[in-house]
Amino acid sequence: MTRSIDREAAGINLLENATINSNHSNRFMGAIDWIGHKLTAPGSRILEEMAKASSAITPNRYGQCSTKRKEIMARIGKSFLCLVGGLLTSPFILLGAGLRTLSTQLSRKSCTLLQPNTSPQSAARRAEKLSIETLNAAMMPECISVSNKIRPTRTRIKELEEALTKKSTKEEPDVICMQELFHTEAADKLAKKLRKKYPYAIYNIGVRSIGLSSGLAVFSKHPIKKAHYWKHESQASYEKYSGKGTVGVTLDLGGEEEATIFTSHFSGGGPSYNSFTCPHIKPEAAARGEKLIGGPALRYVQTQQLRKNIRTFMQGQKKQPVFSCGDLNMTPVWHEQNKGWEWNYFKTLFDPEQVENFEKEEAGFGSCFDIDNDPDTGWRKEELAHWRLKGEFLDHIFKVSSAVTPSAPAKLIKTKKDRLKGASDHIGIIRTFSLRK
Repeated sequence: MTRSIDREAAGINLLENATINSNHSNRFMGAIDWIGHKLTAPGSRILEEMAKASSAITPNRYGQCSTKRKEIMARIGKSFLCLVGGLLTSPFILLGAGLRTLSTQLSRKSCTLLQPNTSPQSAARRAEKLSIETLNAAMMPECISVSNKIRPTRTRIKELEEALTKKSTKEEPDVICMQELFHTEAADKLAKKLRKKYPYAIYNIGVRSIGLSSGLAVFSKHPIKKAHYWKHESQASYEKYSGKGTVGVTLDLGGEEEATIFTSHFSGGGPSYNSFTCPHIKPEAAARGEKLIGGPALRYVQTQQLRKNIRTFMQGQKKQPVFSCGDLNMTPVWHEQNKGWEWNYFKTLFDPEQVENFEKEEAGFGSCFDIDNDPDTGWRKEELAHWRLKGEFLDHIFKVSSAVTPSAPAKLIKTKKDRLKGASDHIGIIRTFSLRK
């Protein structure tokens, strides 16, 4: 157990533990994995249908029948078919699961790294600006997507691909950092579709035999020189079965210049997270025996870990711009509700002037969720109405403060929201920074 914790704290050097331009280290195991996926496909569909059958009844919504009675009868019929189908296909599903586990254990490494077959030519002239997009892709196994009232990933992968590839060259970010790209097959398809515009990519990071990967991915126009992954040391609830954490990548910007980006996915919250506690951030409260509980406690600890990981990764590297982004599950609004401690501690990682400007800017964004979509497409309109509160933006991109790690100047010159035409329930953020010295 101690070795496992030490490994998570130290993280993984991804470039030394990657399969290059493929998910598997040899074709035979790749074929075994493909067969395993085909055999388990009926099981995925059965789980998806069972998730639909157990969801709340809302007639005429999310593909349900026009009346409650009709929907109940339809669910009884579907449940019976799922039971029969499960019994008939269970031997194949179990065999497929075994083959997938075998291929993962024997030939999958810590990530998949895409890079051109030719050696990258470092440009004589360095990039003068860098635009970064952070996006929660909400690409989960179908049964989880349906449970969260999001359309199945297989029906949304093309939408996300089109939304990201049909932008004009001027609108394209240089780097796309994603969270919740948990669906390994969808990640493969997306990486292949984006490869013409983003030839360098690292994804399917921390794939596990049981449970979900980290869901983190980076797609870049610039070569990836270094990459490291840290799984959160502290997790709770169902997140214990995922590899959520932080990935740091150093990019070659040409002219011997570099930039480093960290992308993270912090914990959410709710009653099921309340088993996790830690000492209170305020000394006077800690002296009284008070503790932080649940989501806020996890995010506080994960912020501490992010600070440590940034310092460790940047040690010995040349002075360069350093950025941190991701779905951080906290907002300036929550900082007011929590009397300032959570957000105030978090923002000590970043350039103070930038944070102040970003807080004002994000207060005008409205919501991180695109709840203006047609509800019949599967988004949770009524359930997310409270996100109309100003400042409820969970996704952020900041320049890391030079007080945390020595870093070169980078000035924000533009921010835009990326609605992606309903391809995700989160609205992406693109920020462009000037790198001129």
